Amino acid sequence: MERDEYLKKTLSSESVIHERENKISDSKQPEGYQPHPNESRLSEVFGLKSAFDNLSVGMDEKGIISVTATSQKDYHGPTLNSDRKLMKGTRRRTLYEHFGELYTNPSAPKNSAFTFRSRRTLSENRILSELRRASDKRLSPVQRQMIPFLTIEEDRERLSELRSAQHDSAQERAEKGRLEASIAQKTSMENRFLRKLRNARLQLFPKAEEAPVQGFLTSVVSELSDGTQDEGEEDMTNIPETDDEQTQEQ
Repeated sequence: MERDEYLKKTLSSESVIHERENKISDSKQPEGYQPHPNESRLSEVFGLKSAFDNLSVGMDEKGIISVTATSQKDYHGPTLNSDRKLMKGTRRRTLYEHFGELYTNPSAPKNSAFTFRSRRTLSENRILSELRRASDKRLSPVQRQMIPFLTIEEDRERLSELRSAQHDSAQERAEKGRLEASIAQKTSMENRFLRKLRNARLQLFPKAEEAPVQGFLTSVVSELSDGTQDEGEEDMTNIPETDDEQTQEQ
Protein backbone atom coordinates (compact mmCIF):
# COMPACT_ATOMS: atom_id res chain seq x y z
CA MET A 1 0.00 0.00 0.00
CA GLU A 2 1.35 3.46 -0.92
CA ARG A 3 2.09 5.82 1.98
CA ASP A 4 -0.68 8.26 1.04
CA GLU A 5 -3.22 5.46 0.81
CA TYR A 6 -2.05 4.13 4.18
CA LEU A 7 -2.44 7.56 5.76
CA LYS A 8 -5.97 7.81 4.40
CA LYS A 9 -6.73 4.39 5.87
CA THR A 10 -5.25 5.40 9.23
CA LEU A 11 -7.41 8.52 9.36
CA SER A 12 -10.61 7.06 7.92
CA SER A 13 -13.74 6.72 10.03
CA GLU A 14 -13.34 2.94 9.91
CA SER A 15 -9.98 3.17 11.67
CA VAL A 16 -11.49 4.53 14.90
CA ILE A 17 -10.16 2.38 17.72
CA HIS A 18 -12.61 0.55 19.96
CA GLU A 19 -11.43 -0.80 23.29
CA ARG A 20 -12.38 -3.89 25.24
CA GLU A 21 -11.20 -4.97 28.66
CA ASN A 22 -11.38 -8.30 30.45
CA LYS A 23 -10.43 -9.47 33.89
CA ILE A 24 -7.78 -12.15 34.06
CA SER A 25 -10.27 -14.34 35.92
CA ASP A 26 -12.60 -14.30 32.89
CA SER A 27 -10.18 -16.72 31.16
CA LYS A 28 -11.07 -15.52 27.68
CA GLN A 29 -8.43 -16.50 25.14
CA PRO A 30 -6.76 -13.63 23.24
CA GLU A 31 -8.91 -12.78 20.24
CA GLY A 32 -7.45 -14.02 16.96
CA TYR A 33 -4.97 -16.36 18.67
CA GLN A 34 -5.03 -20.14 18.63
CA PRO A 35 -2.78 -21.24 21.53
CA HIS A 36 0.11 -23.67 21.28
CA PRO A 37 -0.61 -26.82 23.34
CA ASN A 38 2.67 -26.54 25.27
CA GLU A 39 2.30 -22.96 26.48
CA SER A 40 0.69 -21.81 29.69
CA ARG A 41 -2.91 -20.67 29.45
CA LEU A 42 -3.35 -17.10 28.24
CA SER A 43 -6.25 -14.84 29.13
CA GLU A 44 -7.07 -11.70 27.20
CA VAL A 45 -6.76 -8.62 29.40
CA PHE A 46 -7.60 -5.98 26.80
CA GLY A 47 -7.90 -5.35 23.08
CA LEU A 48 -7.85 -2.44 20.64
CA LYS A 49 -9.81 -2.92 17.43
CA SER A 50 -10.79 -1.06 14.28
CA ALA A 51 -12.72 -2.19 11.21
CA PHE A 52 -9.40 -3.24 9.65
CA ASP A 53 -7.13 -4.62 12.38
CA ASN A 54 -7.30 -6.16 15.83
CA LEU A 55 -4.77 -6.01 18.66
CA SER A 56 -5.28 -8.49 21.49
CA VAL A 57 -3.12 -8.56 24.64
CA GLY A 58 -3.03 -11.69 26.76
CA MET A 59 -1.34 -12.60 30.02
CA ASP A 60 -0.64 -15.84 31.83
CA GLU A 61 -0.48 -16.41 35.59
CA LYS A 62 3.27 -15.69 35.60
CA GLY A 63 2.80 -12.28 34.03
CA ILE A 64 4.13 -13.21 30.60
CA ILE A 65 2.58 -10.92 28.00
CA SER A 66 1.44 -11.83 24.49
CA VAL A 67 0.55 -9.26 21.85
CA THR A 68 -1.35 -10.60 18.84
CA ALA A 69 -2.17 -8.62 15.69
CA THR A 70 -4.67 -9.82 13.11
CA SER A 71 -6.51 -8.19 10.20
CA GLN A 72 -10.17 -8.30 9.33
CA LYS A 73 -9.91 -6.64 5.92
CA ASP A 74 -7.68 -4.42 3.79
CA TYR A 75 -8.32 -0.83 2.74
CA HIS A 76 -9.82 -1.09 -0.77
CA GLY A 77 -8.23 -4.55 -0.93
CA PRO A 78 -9.28 -8.13 -1.58
CA THR A 79 -10.71 -10.51 0.97
CA LEU A 80 -8.01 -11.67 3.35
CA ASN A 81 -6.95 -15.27 3.75
CA SER A 82 -7.21 -17.08 7.08
CA ASP A 83 -3.51 -16.57 7.90
CA ARG A 84 -4.09 -12.82 8.31
CA LYS A 85 -7.23 -13.34 10.38
CA LEU A 86 -5.91 -15.92 12.84
CA MET A 87 -2.53 -16.57 14.46
CA LYS A 88 -2.32 -20.35 14.62
CA GLY A 89 -0.06 -21.14 17.53
CA THR A 90 -0.40 -24.86 16.89
CA ARG A 91 1.83 -24.54 13.81
CA ARG A 92 3.60 -21.24 14.37
CA ARG A 93 6.93 -20.20 12.91
CA THR A 94 9.46 -18.37 15.09
CA LEU A 95 10.92 -15.36 13.27
CA TYR A 96 12.77 -13.67 16.11
CA GLU A 97 14.11 -14.39 19.60
CA HIS A 98 15.65 -11.87 21.97
CA PHE A 99 13.82 -10.87 25.16
CA GLY A 100 10.77 -12.40 23.59
CA GLU A 101 9.64 -14.44 20.61
CA LEU A 102 7.90 -13.29 17.45
CA TYR A 103 5.65 -15.83 15.74
CA THR A 104 3.84 -15.88 12.40
CA ASN A 105 1.94 -18.48 10.43
CA PRO A 106 4.44 -20.50 8.36
CA SER A 107 2.77 -20.49 4.93
CA ALA A 108 2.99 -16.71 4.39
CA PRO A 109 5.29 -15.25 7.06
CA LYS A 110 5.36 -11.78 5.44
CA ASN A 111 1.60 -11.56 5.02
CA SER A 112 0.44 -13.18 8.23
CA ALA A 113 -1.04 -12.42 11.59
CA PHE A 114 1.64 -12.38 14.27
CA THR A 115 2.20 -12.71 18.01
CA PHE A 116 4.95 -11.32 20.22
CA ARG A 117 5.47 -13.01 23.60
CA SER A 118 7.75 -11.54 26.23
CA ARG A 119 10.15 -14.18 27.46
CA ARG A 120 10.22 -12.79 30.99
CA THR A 121 8.50 -10.09 32.95
CA LEU A 122 9.56 -6.74 31.50
CA SER A 123 8.39 -3.20 32.10
CA GLU A 124 5.63 -1.90 29.85
CA ASN A 125 8.01 0.41 27.99
CA ARG A 126 10.52 -2.42 27.53
CA ILE A 127 7.82 -4.72 26.13
CA LEU A 128 6.94 -2.02 23.62
CA SER A 129 10.57 -1.41 22.67
CA GLU A 130 11.20 -5.15 22.19
CA LEU A 131 8.03 -5.49 20.12
CA ARG A 132 9.18 -2.56 17.99
CA ARG A 133 12.67 -4.02 17.64
CA ALA A 134 11.27 -7.39 16.53
CA SER A 135 8.88 -5.79 14.06
CA ASP A 136 11.61 -3.60 12.56
CA LYS A 137 13.83 -6.62 11.98
CA ARG A 138 11.37 -9.29 10.88
CA LEU A 139 7.98 -7.96 9.82
CA SER A 140 6.89 -6.59 6.46
CA PRO A 141 5.43 -3.06 6.08
CA VAL A 142 1.96 -4.59 5.72
CA GLN A 143 2.32 -6.42 9.03
CA ARG A 144 3.77 -3.45 10.90
CA GLN A 145 0.78 -1.36 9.83
CA MET A 146 -1.50 -3.82 11.65
CA ILE A 147 -0.34 -2.15 14.89
CA PRO A 148 -0.33 1.50 13.79
CA PHE A 149 1.92 2.87 16.55
CA LEU A 150 4.79 0.67 15.34
CA THR A 151 5.18 3.05 12.39
CA ILE A 152 5.23 6.37 14.26
CA GLU A 153 8.94 6.95 13.64
CA GLU A 154 8.52 6.48 9.89
CA ASP A 155 5.82 9.14 9.86
CA ARG A 156 8.02 11.49 11.90
CA GLU A 157 10.96 11.02 9.56
CA ARG A 158 8.80 11.68 6.49
CA LEU A 159 7.26 14.76 8.10
CA SER A 160 10.75 16.08 8.91
CA GLU A 161 11.77 15.59 5.26
CA LEU A 162 8.74 17.52 4.03
CA ARG A 163 9.28 20.36 6.50
CA SER A 164 12.92 20.76 5.47
CA ALA A 165 12.19 20.63 1.71
CA GLN A 166 12.68 23.86 -0.23
CA HIS A 167 9.58 23.33 -2.37
CA ASP A 168 6.16 23.13 -0.77
CA SER A 169 3.46 22.05 -3.21
CA ALA A 170 -0.21 21.69 -2.40
CA GLN A 171 0.20 17.93 -2.49
CA GLU A 172 3.06 18.08 0.01
CA ARG A 173 1.09 20.37 2.32
CA ALA A 174 -1.80 17.89 2.25
CA GLU A 175 0.58 15.04 3.06
CA LYS A 176 2.05 17.01 5.97
CA GLY A 177 -1.41 17.56 7.37
CA ARG A 178 -2.23 13.86 7.13
CA LEU A 179 1.12 12.92 8.71
CA GLU A 180 0.57 15.28 11.63
CA ALA A 181 -2.89 13.84 12.25
CA SER A 182 -1.58 10.29 11.85
CA ILE A 183 1.23 10.84 14.36
CA ALA A 184 -1.22 12.27 16.91
CA GLN A 185 -3.60 9.33 16.45
CA LYS A 186 -0.86 6.71 16.67
CA THR A 187 0.67 8.36 19.74
CA SER A 188 -2.72 8.31 21.45
CA MET A 189 -3.10 4.60 20.66
CA GLU A 190 0.41 3.87 21.95
CA ASN A 191 -0.33 5.68 25.22
CA ARG A 192 -3.58 3.75 25.64
CA PHE A 193 -1.72 0.49 25.00
CA LEU A 194 0.91 1.26 27.67
CA ARG A 195 -1.67 2.49 30.20
CA LYS A 196 -3.92 -0.52 29.79
CA LEU A 197 -0.99 -2.91 29.92
CA ARG A 198 0.21 -1.40 33.19
CA ASN A 199 -3.29 -1.45 34.72
CA ALA A 200 -3.73 -5.12 33.77
CA ARG A 201 -0.43 -6.08 35.39
CA LEU A 202 -1.23 -4.11 38.53
CA GLN A 203 -4.50 -6.01 38.88
CA LEU A 204 -2.71 -9.34 38.63
CA PHE A 205 0.43 -8.49 40.64
CA PRO A 206 -0.40 -5.55 42.96
CA LYS A 207 1.99 -6.62 45.75
CA ALA A 208 4.90 -7.12 43.37
CA GLU A 209 4.57 -3.51 42.22
CA GLU A 210 4.39 -2.14 45.79
CA ALA A 211 7.12 -4.25 47.38
CA PRO A 212 10.20 -2.29 46.18
CA VAL A 213 8.74 1.01 47.39
CA GLN A 214 7.76 -0.43 50.77
CA GLY A 215 11.19 -2.01 51.14
CA PHE A 216 12.91 1.29 50.45
CA LEU A 217 10.74 3.23 52.91
CA THR A 218 11.28 0.60 55.59
CA SER A 219 15.05 0.84 55.23
CA VAL A 220 14.94 4.65 55.46
CA VAL A 221 12.79 4.59 58.60
CA SER A 222 15.06 1.98 60.15
CA GLU A 223 18.18 4.02 59.43
CA LEU A 224 16.67 7.19 60.86
CA SER A 225 15.44 5.48 64.01
CA ASP A 226 18.64 3.61 64.96
CA GLY A 227 20.63 6.78 65.64
CA THR A 228 23.19 6.15 62.93
CA GLN A 229 24.63 8.84 60.76
CA ASP A 230 26.00 8.85 57.23
CA GLU A 231 29.79 9.16 57.01
CA GLY A 232 29.47 12.28 54.87
CA GLU A 233 27.03 13.96 57.29
CA GLU A 234 28.45 16.58 59.64
CA ASP A 235 27.85 16.52 63.40
CA MET A 236 26.10 19.84 63.99
CA THR A 237 26.36 19.72 67.81
CA ASN A 238 30.02 20.77 68.18
CA ILE A 239 30.33 23.54 65.57
CA PRO A 240 32.13 26.55 67.16
CA GLU A 241 30.29 29.84 67.25
CA THR A 242 31.24 32.45 64.66
CA ASP A 243 32.27 35.97 65.62
CA ASP A 244 28.87 37.28 64.44
CA GLU A 245 27.00 34.85 66.67
CA GLN A 246 29.17 35.78 69.72
CA THR A 247 28.57 39.49 69.04
CA GLN A 248 24.79 38.97 68.88
CA GLU A 249 24.83 37.15 72.21
CA GLN A 250 26.71 40.04 73.85
